[in-house]
Amino acid sequence: EVITGDLEILALFGKKTGKQIVGGKVVMGEIRNNSSVEIKRKEEVLGTGKIVNLQQSKADVKKVEAGEECGMLLATEVSLSVGDHLVQKA
Repeated sequence: EVITGDLEILALFGKKTGKQIVGGKVVMGEIRNNSSVEIKRKEEVLGTGKIVNLQQSKADVKKVEAGEECGMLLATEVSLSVGDHLVQKA
């Protein structure tokens, strides 16, 4: 497996059962909508999630590239924290 994208969580917003709204910055590669991600804190994998909706400037987008910030709705049971990373693999 190759890492194709890495996003650092910068902010946490609303939390619903099994879903969390997060804001973050892509630090490597690109993050794609509807993709599965690993949730990492430091070097530990906490679990997985799926990007249900990806937005930039309040508009739905298919992908966000390195250096850009975005917001997303993430389907996961993991309790997220600012500083966690969402790692996308191919």
